[in-house]
Amino acid sequence: MSSENNNEDSKKNSKNHDIEDFFSDDDFEFDGHEEDEGLEESGYRGRRTKDKRRKNRIIVSTVAIIIILVIVAIGIVFGYRFIKNRFFSGEEVTEEESIDIPENLILDQDLKIILAGARENLLEPEMNSIILSSFNSTETKLTSLCVPVRTLMEIPGFGLESIDKSVEYGGMDLLELTLKEGLGFEASHYILMDIGNVVDALGGIEVPLDSSVTVTLDDGSEKTLEAGPNNMDGITAVNYLEKFSGSETEISTEDTKKQKVVYNAIINKINASTNDGLAENISKISDYVDTDMNLEDLSKTIATFSKIESANDQVYGLDISAVELEGQTFYMPDISRIADIFSQEQIKEEVIAESGQTVTITILNGKGSPGLAGNASDLISAMTYEDGKSKFNVLEVGNADSFDYETTKIIVSNTETHVMNAAEDLMQFLGAGNIVTEERDSQSAITLIIGNDFNINTVGGTQITEEQAETEEAAEEYIKVNILNGEGTAGLAAKVSEILDEKFNSESKILEVVEEKDADNWDYTQTTITVFTNREGVTELAQNIQEQLGVGVIESSEDNVDNVDISILLGSDFTNQ
Repeated sequence: MSSENNNEDSKKNSKNHDIEDFFSDDDFEFDGHEEDEGLEESGYRGRRTKDKRRKNRIIVSTVAIIIILVIVAIGIVFGYRFIKNRFFSGEEVTEEESIDIPENLILDQDLKIILAGARENLLEPEMNSIILSSFNSTETKLTSLCVPVRTLMEIPGFGLESIDKSVEYGGMDLLELTLKEGLGFEASHYILMDIGNVVDALGGIEVPLDSSVTVTLDDGSEKTLEAGPNNMDGITAVNYLEKFSGSETEISTEDTKKQKVVYNAIINKINASTNDGLAENISKISDYVDTDMNLEDLSKTIATFSKIESANDQVYGLDISAVELEGQTFYMPDISRIADIFSQEQIKEEVIAESGQTVTITILNGKGSPGLAGNASDLISAMTYEDGKSKFNVLEVGNADSFDYETTKIIVSNTETHVMNAAEDLMQFLGAGNIVTEERDSQSAITLIIGNDFNINTVGGTQITEEQAETEEAAEEYIKVNILNGEGTAGLAAKVSEILDEKFNSESKILEVVEEKDADNWDYTQTTITVFTNREGVTELAQNIQEQLGVGVIESSEDNVDNVDISILLGSDFTNQ
């Protein structure tokens, strides 16, 4: 009986509990009703329920916001891909989907641009080439400077680093700023290419080479490119650029200018005989190019650059000096010539008419008289305009490829008006020579090669006394001698010079010791007397020197790098006698 009563009570309690769960606390809230102790527990549970609902609403709202953001992000990504695939896909495009290329593809304004190449990832690129190019629209002339990628520069915000790191740290914008502050080159645009994929997307390129080149491919194998036209795929083009990027210490950094032929080949391949072909090629490579140029300017630049004549496409390498830092080789830039390299195409004729322009010149001795190029350099450097401005800036003085030039040559590699005027002034000043136009591998606008028709005593405006003239003529009659220490005893070359001077110049001067120096090593056991010229008395003097020294053999050679008549290489047989 008791058990039955308990069951009935349990059912009643369960029923009452169900009734309580069916109604919420809110259903029993009355305005103006004061809470008492009996309702305190029930009110607390209501507040907890409200707090829980509030938290649930916050969680649901947060999740909803996240879902919306994800949807928006997906829309942006796929929208971007849709636009890119629709307008810039490498696939064949229909007439409706083709990009719009302007009819007029002439670049009619000056342009300074950075052309750069890298491997695959353009966001954190592994740079293999940096070329600064300046286009002169008036003369349709392009001047380019190739910068080794391991050149040290002050990268704003990062300190002294190799120039390629600037792109990795801050993209092409940071490279532009670094080059502006480090080299004074202020670019207006840039083009960064994933070279390998660009070349492959174009179906390969044809690159003409002046000489054969062996490049190491990614798999370690070697590929030899012959002189003349070469078909390059993307891998070959990348490794060719890296070979001449300045990262390989055994390659001369002057050879960085050999990179330009790859860019020329790419630009020529992108350009086509029709606007539709150009548009299709730009579409093919769009995924592999980063540029701040709009489509119209990019199209005009490619079309114009592809048609520049080779004589107007001048390429230079940045002057540098190697330094070792933490076991690695880097390069410090020499910016002294940069202004000259990029200033020539900016000179306007009206400015030239108002004031004379200083012209860069290289002076080479093609006659053979010792010191002739240096003496001519002193005279030419002194030439000025009426306002006192120098007419010429002598960049280099040296010997020509031979001493057999009968006629002085004034070679003009830049046919701008002011350069041609300077060449004519120079010819009149020298009283010798002919002006010729010729493309040369030189930084100078004019190269002067002094020939046998040149007489320094008759140079215009030069005042030379009879005594000076006689001294000059007598100096040319002296037999020029070099003495090299090949044995290692300190002061040996100077000692022999004193012996020869005392022996042969005691009554009248016969020989002149031009230089006393060490040989390439000190392991020579036999003294050698080498005769380079067939001037009168040279062979006889060589024999007399051999007799005076008491040792040595006489040889003859045409490899006269020091421009002397006789060279004496002292061996240990001289000191051991």
